[in-house]
Amino acid sequence: MSSLRNFGIAFVVAILIFGLTAYFGIGYVEKLFSADNSSSIGDKADSQKFDANAGQKTKYAIKTGRSFNVVVIGTDYDPVTYNDYKSNVKDGKLHVTRKVEATAILFIRFDKENRALRISSIPAETAVTVDYVPMTLGQAYAYKGGDYIKDKVASYVGMAVDYLFVFTGREFAEFTQTKLLNHAYTVPVSVITTTEKGVSAMSFSQGSMISGELQIFTLLHHVNYGTERAGDRHKLLSDICLQTLTKLAVTDNASLFYRTFIAGLTTNMNQTDVQELIEVLYALPLYVNSSEAPTTVSIVDFTACGSYTSEGSFFVNEADAHNAFDFSKTE
Repeated sequence: MSSLRNFGIAFVVAILIFGLTAYFGIGYVEKLFSADNSSSIGDKADSQKFDANAGQKTKYAIKTGRSFNVVVIGTDYDPVTYNDYKSNVKDGKLHVTRKVEATAILFIRFDKENRALRISSIPAETAVTVDYVPMTLGQAYAYKGGDYIKDKVASYVGMAVDYLFVFTGREFAEFTQTKLLNHAYTVPVSVITTTEKGVSAMSFSQGSMISGELQIFTLLHHVNYGTERAGDRHKLLSDICLQTLTKLAVTDNASLFYRTFIAGLTTNMNQTDVQELIEVLYALPLYVNSSEAPTTVSIVDFTACGSYTSEGSFFVNEADAHNAFDFSKTE
């Protein structure tokens, strides 16, 4: 009985001690969570403030699509002026058919991550060897086609080229009239054209405006600059390219964009591509010269990546070219 009584007393004492400990423990924990709650409210307010600031920084972010590269080739094919693109043996004599040359070659990078357009005019006079025969990159178009030029440009810039566009001079001039809402172009350099390649003799002053199909064809189809003014030719092509891109920024409707600007052109860009890339295609040109979240425009001087010979051929230093197009170094 004594043992049983002692056990009962110990049990009651244990209950009292445990109860008091729990009471004070709960009070402490309650205070601890109250302190955490007040701290959490402060953190939440700060978080909301941070999110608001982040939203201001990212509201112009391009959320869909990807970066991609384009090569645009302009050729001198002009059946309006010349009729000897096909052989004529009716008189029993052998006639050499006229070869179509690439006279304008442009590389364009749509850089989504850095909100940038990178444009470079590649000299058509660039020296290459085709089937052991030395010639220019422009001349190679007649033998190997646009894909050969696209691949050569990719090797120069050190990046794959996704899309190829090919225009004749007259096709591009017609495009500016039938596809673009704004036909007017600012002339970037002063040019006096001569009557080579079927163009008219015209005078263009830097800063003047042109809008007619014949004017645009004549300005772009003229190639007789000589090595001393090669830079002017490349500045002209790069600037007209940029002006054209900004004129395309009129709709972010992928189907409408494709039907209006892409369908019917000589290109490997299809409607599915436009659907994927429409935000990049539209937004980067739209924000050129914008006061908010502007698109960075870089005109890469490809002529600085090599040298011209006295005969007019351009030889590329591929290491310099790769370095010039390593845009990660400039960000």
